[in-house]
Amino acid sequence: LRAEARSAGASLYLVGGPVRDLLLDRPIRDVDLLVVPGSELADLAGRAAPPGSRVVEYGRFGTARIEIGDLDVDLAGARSETYARPGALPAVQPGTLEEDLRRRDFTVNALSLALEEAPGRSSLEVVDPSGGLADLDTGHLRVLHPRSFHDDPTRILRAARLLPRLGFRLGRATRSAMRDALRDGAMGGVSGDRLRREFEKVFSDAALGLDPSLALRQLSGWHVLSALEPGLEWPKAAAAPI
Repeated sequence: LRAEARSAGASLYLVGGPVRDLLLDRPIRDVDLLVVPGSELADLAGRAAPPGSRVVEYGRFGTARIEIGDLDVDLAGARSETYARPGALPAVQPGTLEEDLRRRDFTVNALSLALEEAPGRSSLEVVDPSGGLADLDTGHLRVLHPRSFHDDPTRILRAARLLPRLGFRLGRATRSAMRDALRDGAMGGVSGDRLRREFEKVFSDAALGLDPSLALRQLSGWHVLSALEPGLEWPKAAAAPI
């Protein structure tokens, strides 16, 4: 992929969760790569895919996936995005590396690693426009801007999964941003299908040795369950069976 990107006049970056887990010395299960600029993304993926793999393109979002056995390599062109309303899917357009990182959910996921060695540099360079490295050191999960949960309320469900997985704490401003989004009814704009997929991830995390009840307890404590459905709650008696 790096060779194909170079031949197309583009640069390749490892981005998001894999960079976070690499810096935390955690196992990396999937690979997320960013091409800058990403105008020839689908062609690049097709040329780089090894024999026997499968390339799936998602044109609307400017992304593609190379499926190689049990490994998924997610490939995206650098982009910026806007939201027509809270909970709506984003409208994307080509962007710079920094614009792409600043559209992400949490600072610790807004990190990238340039997969190019430069003369006189002994290690690969981590690009960190939002203070994600400092948050990794202090163990805080922090959104990039106050309207982050309004733009994409499913980030709240992601936070509930990430906190117990990483052993992190929610930053004070992030907790306030979450309360504001719930107060404003942002969850009401998310489709049932998107919510279902997020809850499936909560339970599929069990295959990684994680406890789904920890995420559900977080969601209950944040009053997210009742925001999704009046009367929906997390009884303590459910923890042991789950």
